[in-house]
Amino acid sequence: MTNKPTPNQTFTADFIAEGLDQTRGRFRTLHILGHAIKEENAMKNVIVNGIILAEDGKKMAKSLKNYPDPQLLIEKRGGDSFRLHMLASPSVKAEPMRFNEKGTEQAFKDFTLPLQNVFNFFETYAKIDNWKSEGTEVYLMRHAEANKTGEKQNFNEPLNENGKTSLEHQVFIETVLRVNPDIIIDNEFTRVQETAQGAKKVMKEYANKEVEIISQTGDFTKIDNLQLYQELLQQYKGKRILIVSNREKFARLRSQLYSTDFSEQYKEIKNLEVIELPTYQLKNDLDKRILAELHSTLIKVDGYLQQYILDEATKVAMDFIDKLTNRRLRRSRRRFRTNGMNEDKDAAYATLYWVLKRYLQILAPFTPFITEYLRLQLANFTVSHTNSPKSSSIHLSFRPFAHTHYINQALIDEIATLRKIIKLALFVRAKNKIAVKQPLQKLQVKID
Repeated sequence: MTNKPTPNQTFTADFIAEGLDQTRGRFRTLHILGHAIKEENAMKNVIVNGIILAEDGKKMAKSLKNYPDPQLLIEKRGGDSFRLHMLASPSVKAEPMRFNEKGTEQAFKDFTLPLQNVFNFFETYAKIDNWKSEGTEVYLMRHAEANKTGEKQNFNEPLNENGKTSLEHQVFIETVLRVNPDIIIDNEFTRVQETAQGAKKVMKEYANKEVEIISQTGDFTKIDNLQLYQELLQQYKGKRILIVSNREKFARLRSQLYSTDFSEQYKEIKNLEVIELPTYQLKNDLDKRILAELHSTLIKVDGYLQQYILDEATKVAMDFIDKLTNRRLRRSRRRFRTNGMNEDKDAAYATLYWVLKRYLQILAPFTPFITEYLRLQLANFTVSHTNSPKSSSIHLSFRPFAHTHYINQALIDEIATLRKIIKLALFVRAKNKIAVKQPLQKLQVKID
């Protein structure tokens, strides 16, 4: 890294965290000093931790021994369960919390254990079928802003001043570094080539990494042809590929990969937006639904974290494990148990691998220990994991991209309606004392 931050860039802290008892002491003093020296606040956001009390509401004290041994508690249920219990509590909103050991126990049952079970399921069947991911990751970036000729864009037009300036912005730099491409692919159009050169420059200047640009010239439709896309994946196995192109090309490719027409939504793709593409064709609705839920979860978690609402971010992140286990795995067991390997079974493995990999990255700030362990175990199912940066610590990886383009609200609403029907049916059974195992002759449901 060559560009070091200046004191003016680092002075105003993004956030500071301290106990409730410091609000009139340290926080106030820092603001006074900040205005005296720099004429501005010392921090932009404050996270105030509430007071942790004993279960009976009294102050914790060694003399009273009114708290559980933290070492024994962590040894029994793990540090991650303890962290989740605390992060989801009122204490992160400056409110007092009565610590109850049962809360850590519940976090273990609701999250830690199911997450481990999901990985165990994947590991068991992947070993039986000797399934491994190639480790290839593909990202598509729309070119920077360019001039228009009349009402339509001329793809040979260069970037305009706004487009050129955007290649110097911090957002673009961070986006390229998050992709961390090994290969950049562009085409013969000027605006695309200029954007690709900008990405190459970022990798050289900020990551000290020389990235080769490969131009796909002479065939405008090459990348968005599914067969040729798969040939590209075979050619660059195990690489992180960044395709710089236009939104029309993405729409065609996405429609083929997702087996759904995307021609109406492609106009929503912004300049320099990056979208991770699947390396296989998504046909099964179960796969589409869980990816929609994953990206919806990531968007919600990131939204809460940006507002420093830690308890809601934690709860949303934890809720996804129920969707993965009860909505996806239970209904996909037959796909994994099928004899031999077919396209649907390979897609089931690839989706579960992809979801686990990205979900662990989402969880890493909340549960650093189990995510690090499972990430290393998951690397054993990547062909190119040996001596690869992808096997390094999960805490050194960049946060995954959240894409609204994967959120098919119709699929999410469909499963939500189905679950509501199931809950209502179970309620009626319980009210009439009809066992779940007893078949019903008929069930009528009115849906508005």
